[in-house]
Amino acid sequence: MIADRSAVAGDGGRTADAREPSTDEARQLMRAGKFSEAVGKLETAWKSSSNPEVLFDLAGCYERLNRDTEALAAFRTYQGLPTALRTTEATEHIRLIEAQQQALEPTKQPHHVVVPVTPASEKCVRECVRFSGCSSRSGWQACNSARFSCVRGCPGARVEPGTCLTATVSPKTRCLNDGQMVSMP
Repeated sequence: MIADRSAVAGDGGRTADAREPSTDEARQLMRAGKFSEAVGKLETAWKSSSNPEVLFDLAGCYERLNRDTEALAAFRTYQGLPTALRTTEATEHIRLIEAQQQALEPTKQPHHVVVPVTPASEKCVRECVRFSGCSSRSGWQACNSARFSCVRGCPGARVEPGTCLTATVSPKTRCLNDGQMVSMP
């Protein structure tokens, strides 16, 4: 939750709200949970203000709206302002947003499986495809993880890190990415 701070450092004790009526309206909208509406007013106020607390509130609205890129940029800009009052709080917001972004990034390394083209492995691959219920497309088709798991158990199959590379493919092998089957010659 964004704290309502109206004192502005370095302006002789005048309040931001006295100078910037749109800031007061924006803070009322924020208290009401109307962050989308508050963003417009705060963006306008920030363009005509030297009050860093307006930028802090704007960054907080961006954060509440999951506009992480804009929130990070605003919090970082805020930290660099000489009259910013809540740099420690801004640092904490940055840390939390970055932690959330890292948690959302896929942590699983991609893998592929190379399958030799033999009667036994071709039969195995056909069975994996048939049981997965996907439609045929030149013997290879878009494939989900369940199919990958099945195909990697076929005779002679070997799982390797990374995605299918041209170097792993020959007329005697086929390659399947984890999640995506790839047509090969």
